[in-house]
Amino acid sequence: MNYINKTLLPDEKVIYCSHPHWIIIFRSLMGLILIAGFLMIGGWLTLLLISLFSLLGLATCLSGLIVYYSSEFGITDKRVIMKSGLITRYAYENSLDRIEGIEISQSIMGRIFDYGSIRIRGVSGTNELFSAVCHPFRFRYKVLDEIERQKKTK
Repeated sequence: MNYINKTLLPDEKVIYCSHPHWIIIFRSLMGLILIAGFLMIGGWLTLLLISLFSLLGLATCLSGLIVYYSSEFGITDKRVIMKSGLITRYAYENSLDRIEGIEISQSIMGRIFDYGSIRIRGVSGTNELFSAVCHPFRFRYKVLDEIERQKKTK
């Protein structure tokens, strides 16, 4: 969680950090496994098709690895921070007192493997979606718990 630690304000502490679910890498690896299957079948596929599928599979796998290693989701005692991207970076930060709601959506696979999309609505009309977040309900709980904790201390 390098980005989150680098952007901490004075006297700010990290409450919770997460990252994309490993399913992102698995989806990419499935492409490579399918290509390996095509290579085993051999004969009827031309070298051009095999090369094309191999390049496509490698690009997909590389893309999944980049998303996995370049995305961070964190909660501090002052704000929610989410960052994605390696070359072009997208960062979302919102103060805890400016969060209006958090929505979670999960597919069947997401429910089985505990990942999903988180949409954070801010009071200023912001509406940010982050996909394949590991343990999305735990993330939402930590945000809401920290908001309540802050309300009690005021």
